[in-house]
Amino acid sequence: MSWWLTLTRQCGSMALVLALLVGCGRSRPTASVELEPESQKLATPDIDTLVQALNDRDPDVRFWATLTLATMGEKAEPAVPGLSRALEDRNENIRASAADALAKIGPQAAPAVKNLTNLLGDESVDVKRGAALALGKIGPAAKEAAEPLAELVKDRDEEVRLAAVDALGKIGPAARVAVEALVRAIELGDETMRRRARLSLRQIDPEALSRLDRQPNS
Repeated sequence: MSWWLTLTRQCGSMALVLALLVGCGRSRPTASVELEPESQKLATPDIDTLVQALNDRDPDVRFWATLTLATMGEKAEPAVPGLSRALEDRNENIRASAADALAKIGPQAAPAVKNLTNLLGDESVDVKRGAALALGKIGPAAKEAAEPLAELVKDRDEEVRLAAVDALGKIGPAARVAVEALVRAIELGDETMRRRARLSLRQIDPEALSRLDRQPNS
């Protein structure tokens, strides 16, 4: 087992592992941390330290930086530019965890829409799914992703298809380009797909759903 994973299990703190990794070399930023006497838990590194870690030459440091930022939710907004660049990392785990961190930030992650959209064609299922989820969390500001998401509704992986369907609904009326793809998903999908595609279609174009419901055998 890799030594950093062993550390994680022993210490139970991603922040601790990140701080140890970041402090391992003179050329790397030094994390400022304080130990609580009773709990012996390490404080989460500040945003500036985490943003610097996103550019570290060691992929393990970059990975733990994205994971730690994901635990901070909306408070990680200042890291959006760095996380957006992390979406282009050669390491698929880093790309996936960066997408997850952006999803946790929500609408304020809108500057990352272009890079997230590019990931919808990624070879990794986890990366594609994570990008779709993040675009959905961003909402209407991710409207430029509507057409690629509509294509993703036909993906071979069920979780990717469902993530794309859900994201389109959260984008709302700006995703009208996806109406045909959602109608097809309702007609051909299984029960879960039909239910979630109907919900998304209702959020995008209620009239289109009404017309579908009026058709025979719909």
